[in-house]
Amino acid sequence: MKLKVDDIRPLALDEGKQKAIEEDLERLYIKKESFIEVDCPACSSSNSVFEFEKYGFTFERCTNCQTVYMNPRATPEILDEFYSRSRLYAYWDKYIFPSSRAARMENIFKPRVEYINDLCIKENIPKDLIIEIGSASGMFCEEAMKSNYFRRVLGIEPSSDQAETSRSFGLEVIESSIENVNDLNETADVIVSFETIEHISSPSSFIKSACNILKKQGLMILTCPNYLGFDILCMGKNSDSLDAEHINMFNPKSISLLVENSGFSVIEISTPGKLDVDIVRNSYLSNDISFKENGFMEYMFRHADEDRMNNFQEFLSKNLLSSHMMIAAKKL
Repeated sequence: MKLKVDDIRPLALDEGKQKAIEEDLERLYIKKESFIEVDCPACSSSNSVFEFEKYGFTFERCTNCQTVYMNPRATPEILDEFYSRSRLYAYWDKYIFPSSRAARMENIFKPRVEYINDLCIKENIPKDLIIEIGSASGMFCEEAMKSNYFRRVLGIEPSSDQAETSRSFGLEVIESSIENVNDLNETADVIVSFETIEHISSPSSFIKSACNILKKQGLMILTCPNYLGFDILCMGKNSDSLDAEHINMFNPKSISLLVENSGFSVIEISTPGKLDVDIVRNSYLSNDISFKENGFMEYMFRHADEDRMNNFQEFLSKNLLSSHMMIAAKKL
């Protein structure tokens, strides 16, 4: 496999990561009495069924669009405070991002910048200002600046630790959630947000806030987990993608509905994931999951070789079956 899970999520750091998760869960759980009931965050349907419970929180599945979401959930105010003081985010910023920086830049952020530049050219989108919402420690913004494709690169990040790290690299960053940003001196040509919308209490408000700072016919690109992707379906509720922070788990149909209902026209949707097979293979080899009742899967992973695994991952990515999803859309 060209890219391994250990390249971007070093296994040696798992113990510290788990401790940080537990500290965050404790802070979130004490607020549970203030959680609120919501309708489907993608299509607003009130029809749902129980899907699973994890870490003491309930997740439901919309019977209309199949989005899986935490319900009840924290209010936007609770989440703003929670993310700004997250021990897990601080741990990622201090340990995981630095140790995986080279692999992330080469395998994730450089390809993303090239993809966005190519799409801007294809769709005739100006490149004066690109804004990343949820810019974390600034790796995408740094790569976008290095490319010289954009006149101005701006990050918006609510976590104080990660915003400060971005500033230490000379990046321009606003320390805030997008919903509270109202003092920009220019509108964006391109807005991107990677692995953020699954954390948001109100995804429709999030996208509408992005829409407000984007030019007409401007480009928006989002990435998030695909609940109907391979590794999530194989791992079930034990998947690391299903946690107390990922409160919206979309799929290709439902993310398209959400984006279209928020003032955008979808250009393309894809699942360019590279890690599904490696995640499942690692879990199989460590006996965390079993395929004894699935002869095909048992045979494939027991007799796996690199070429077969690479080909299978490519098949998943090309057929909207990876658990990593990307959508590109234009503001109407």
